[in-house]
Amino acid sequence: MDKRESGEALISAWLALAGALWSGRIVSGMTFNEVHVCNHLNNAEQGLTATQLCQLTGLLKSQMNKVLTEMENKGHICRQRSGKDRRQLNISLTPAGKDAYLKTHEQVITLTDRLVECIGIDQAANAAASVLQIANLLREIIHYD
Repeated sequence: MDKRESGEALISAWLALAGALWSGRIVSGMTFNEVHVCNHLNNAEQGLTATQLCQLTGLLKSQMNKVLTEMENKGHICRQRSGKDRRQLNISLTPAGKDAYLKTHEQVITLTDRLVECIGIDQAANAAASVLQIANLLREIIHYD
């Protein structure tokens, strides 16, 4: 397989994975972007700003504002002025938001447990490492181009 064919194989695999993920809703009650934002907020020691969330998720500011407004309407997040810089709003999960995220996360874990059972722990670990490596390299390539 040459370089072009390898690239085509990557595109096909990427589209197959994306199609499998998007063909049916993996979780109920939260959108993909909401889960993505909740994951970062849940792992943060303190609240994050919308700008930080945009950087972490790759969402555009307009997309992030829509997601955050929807999450706020559901009672999943709260926005508080920063004590250090009054111009900044720190966003954090509410107890209800954390509960909703953990419920959703459990649904995903159940799915990934089944996947790991099918392909084995070693192959799952190798696949995860490869996907992360590719994602990081793509970010670098896109950032430098």
